[in-house]
Amino acid sequence: MRRILLTEPVGGAAGTVSLPAAISIDEGTFSGEPSASISFDNDGQYVRSDDGTGTYNWFSPDSPGAGSPYEIRYTVTSGSVSTGTVNTWLTFPQTWTRTRATPGISTVGGTLEIRLAVGGAIQATGTLDMSYEVI
Repeated sequence: MRRILLTEPVGGAAGTVSLPAAISIDEGTFSGEPSASISFDNDGQYVRSDDGTGTYNWFSPDSPGAGSPYEIRYTVTSGSVSTGTVNTWLTFPQTWTRTRATPGISTVGGTLEIRLAVGGAIQATGTLDMSYEVI
């Protein structure tokens, strides 16, 4: 996990930006049309579709508008997302989803990055893989 302590971010509160080295969302096996997703909000938190325990922080401490000075990018290296914009820098909030209606294994993988919108300095990097199987 790469962490950078920010003492005076442009337009935001002081805090730490971080991502796990790897986020792996495995929804398991389903019939029907399941999906795997991840959502990053503008308050410094993210939610995984495979974890009903709550939220995680990408900015600590999370606070309203914490994401204002930052941008996020999900660069897909395998598979594809069903919803969400990839391979370009975006403002918060953002959600990426992978859905499959036909039998088989559905996966998408790539790199997540968070950077300062002004100046473009990368603040955190990690991988994101989402998968599940439709029977």
